[in-house]
Amino acid sequence: MAHDDAIRQVLAHHLSWMSPSLALAVAAALVAALVYAVVAARPLKYLPCYWALALAGLATGQVVAQDRLRWLPVGTLALGTGLVVCAALFLALHLLMLWYTGAHRTRTRAP
Repeated sequence: MAHDDAIRQVLAHHLSWMSPSLALAVAAALVAALVYAVVAARPLKYLPCYWALALAGLATGQVVAQDRLRWLPVGTLALGTGLVVCAALFLALHLLMLWYTGAHRTRTRAP
C-alpha cells in the first residue's frame, strides 16, 4: 500500500496541471495512432505524425459534439465523436497515401 501511495503522490505532483479529460484525450489519441500504425502496417517512426493527426481528430470531434453529435461522453470529453472523426481522418490519410504511391509508381511495359 505504501508503494501505491508513493506512486499516486508522484503522479499528483507532476501531473496536477493536466485535467483528466486532457489526459484521456492524449491517451486515446496515442492508442488510436498505434492502432492505425499496426492495422495499416506503417512503420512506427511515423507515430508522432499519426498522434498529432489523432489529437486534431479528437479536437475536431469536440467541436462537432458541441452542437450536433455527442457520442460516448466521458466527463466533458465526447470520446466517441472524436474517435469517429479520427477514423475518418485516418481513412482519408490512407486513401491519399494509396493514391500518391500508385501515381508515382514506375510503369513498366510488358514484353
